[in-house]
Amino acid sequence: MPLGGYCVVCRRWVWVNPDGSCQAGHAASAVRDVQQLSPRRLQVLPPAERMPLVLGRRSRYRWWWRHSLWITLTFAYGLLSWLAFFYIGVRARSAAWIAAGVVYLLPAVALFASIGTAWLRPALAVQALSAAASVLHALLARPRYRAIMFGDVVRPGLEAPPQPPRLLQQIERLRLPHDVDETTAELIAGAHDRVQGILDAAVEIDKQHVREQVERLCRTAEKILSELAREPRQIELARAFLTYYLEAAYRIVERYAD
Repeated sequence: MPLGGYCVVCRRWVWVNPDGSCQAGHAASAVRDVQQLSPRRLQVLPPAERMPLVLGRRSRYRWWWRHSLWITLTFAYGLLSWLAFFYIGVRARSAAWIAAGVVYLLPAVALFASIGTAWLRPALAVQALSAAASVLHALLARPRYRAIMFGDVVRPGLEAPPQPPRLLQQIERLRLPHDVDETTAELIAGAHDRVQGILDAAVEIDKQHVREQVERLCRTAEKILSELAREPRQIELARAFLTYYLEAAYRIVERYAD
């Protein structure tokens, strides 16, 4: 199983290189809690199951131009087509588009190198063909590039981040006295389940300091539940904690993790 750790510079859980540095290149001294971690399972929903993105008219135009304006670089007689494909290749992490940028760069370099020589006319013809091909290529690549930017397609080459370790192991619950009524027993058992639910939801949180705060919260909650298990008669004093505050904490942690 590969090694992962928490990078204080990236402020998230990352994979660790053989020299101890994080995958973004930060020094080994910035990586804490190095341990064996499993890759996080990334679920990519089909378009039919995704939440629809509601945008106003002005926002739709802004989003369209944001991921389509690069095409205008190909209209400069192909002299900047290489820059357009370098741009989308780096943004989408596509080696094929970067390679296309290299191909479109060669005719432009040859054109400038042939100025003042007998090779200028052939170079102009080749550049014209390259310009036309780059415009057509850009129009064909635009839908996939926008799909990648909008998250409809998984970016190629992206490795799944590590799954953060569990905060607390399963805590052993104290047995309730035999004379405890069924309602009280169900209330305490439900509170234990809610605390475990908070821990399970916090697994998806990347920020270590937030995870530590959730861990302290759950430790305190378990101490309160252990005390109530010893003294069930105090259940009325803690009813608001068992019914409202734990539920509110669970919803906050769940939404933060999402």
